[in-house]
Amino acid sequence: MGIECKVCNSEKREYIEQLILQGNSNLTISATVKDMNEDISHASINRHKTKHMPEYKEKIKEQSGEKGNRKYDREDSKNAFIINANDIYNEVKNQALHVISYDELAETNMTVRLMLNRILNNQLAITIDLQEKYMQGESKYPNEQIRGLQIMQDMTQKFEDFARKNFSHYKNLVHSGNGIKRHIMELGKKSKEEYNLIKPYEKGILFGILLDDNFEKYEKEFYPDNPYTLSDFDKNCDYNYFIKGIELGKSTVEKLDVNLFRVIEEVYQDYELLPEKDMEKVMLRYSTGKYEVCKELKKYEALLKKYEDEADKDEDKDEA
Repeated sequence: MGIECKVCNSEKREYIEQLILQGNSNLTISATVKDMNEDISHASINRHKTKHMPEYKEKIKEQSGEKGNRKYDREDSKNAFIINANDIYNEVKNQALHVISYDELAETNMTVRLMLNRILNNQLAITIDLQEKYMQGESKYPNEQIRGLQIMQDMTQKFEDFARKNFSHYKNLVHSGNGIKRHIMELGKKSKEEYNLIKPYEKGILFGILLDDNFEKYEKEFYPDNPYTLSDFDKNCDYNYFIKGIELGKSTVEKLDVNLFRVIEEVYQDYELLPEKDMEKVMLRYSTGKYEVCKELKKYEALLKKYEDEADKDEDKDEA
């Protein structure tokens, strides 16, 4: 028993055959009738075309050749190009590692929306032109263009909805006092946490850097790029709040090493409680990573506390 032809049994048979004779692909026709709530596979359409339309054999053959098939037009086009999906993926992946501000996100969204509107307007113009030609018998019915128009409208609407839901509160955030500052700190924290994955900090690295260079060299190597501008005239500028966020995003090992270095600075340089010439030897030992940071911190903190207590006693004597 042979397979029943879905096209032959369909109420839309005449319409489907018209689409076939216009040169539409089997996949396009299948998708078109599916939009009309009728499920007919591209294989069924191809079977009907080859077996049940013998009187149109030559015309169908002509439509499927180079002259009638738009696939060949694309391949022979002077504007033909190759899309490298891996390169695009890697580019987007690299962008994801860079934390962007609300301003950048809103600007990107607006740019995409404008581009989509441009494409939508062009698609509308193409569709209208082809419909006019179809009415005059100069072109086949623009099914693909109409479906493309619908897709573009859906995409544009989704971007509009996203913008309305996610960017309407931005002005309130900017004018909410500490709201924007907390937001910038969160950006800095997230940026540092992501940077930790790329270049994790290991115990003792800071002291190795400081033996040959200064603290700025360490920041350059282990701090993510700050998207805000440093201003000497504004101590509360966005730049500094981003730095505060970076401090929050440091690993425990990195935080402890920085704390240890700050205490060492006070002991050897600020208060000169120990000979400064010994500081380099200490830094060299720490650069190997063979030390218990909490134990070392307690040692120096005890020394500082003893100094502060003695200073308080001297101050009390002076007042007496």
